[in-house]
Amino acid sequence: MKVFYCCVFTLMLTLGLLHHFDVMNGELLLDLRFEAPAISNGDYWRLFSGHFVHLNLPHTFMNLGALCLLVMMFWKELSFREDMSALLASIVGINIGLYFFHPELTNYAGFSGVLHGLFVYYFLKTLPLHKRGSYAALSLITVKIMWEQSPWADSSETANLIGGNVATVSHLYGGLCGALAGMSFLFFKKNNKNTLLAP
Repeated sequence: MKVFYCCVFTLMLTLGLLHHFDVMNGELLLDLRFEAPAISNGDYWRLFSGHFVHLNLPHTFMNLGALCLLVMMFWKELSFREDMSALLASIVGINIGLYFFHPELTNYAGFSGVLHGLFVYYFLKTLPLHKRGSYAALSLITVKIMWEQSPWADSSETANLIGGNVATVSHLYGGLCGALAGMSFLFFKKNNKNTLLAP
């Protein structure tokens, strides 16, 4: 999984730099970002690519920084077979949420929704090892996501920085899918342990 995250980091950084310096076609972001109408017309690659392109370079670096933090925090717990399911679940869950329940959101780009899902997943995964820290972190993430969905939340400063509105609903769907993946991991781990201990 370490190698995979390095590949994700490189991919996002490369796309961000290409977009920023107009090295490739200026329509690159428009061709890769999540757009429900385009997906309906057969641009299915957007369901995947939309999570790896960003609105501008600050947006790219914000998500790359969070990805680096995640890898450093959970370096010893990374496992390709287990963790890939959490990443894919977050991507699929965000896609379903945005496509079916938020038609007003015409386009979306960025990795922040997936990152919310991964952070929730890893804190649940490591819950048996670091209960206090994991509970505290999960509580903070939950409060953050809930606050973002409230009418009092103000993301205008972030929006100015990244060059577009913050799709906080992606954080909600990512977090929910990360929670589902994390609880599934704990459930199967507990069942496997009980099976091994059974006479």
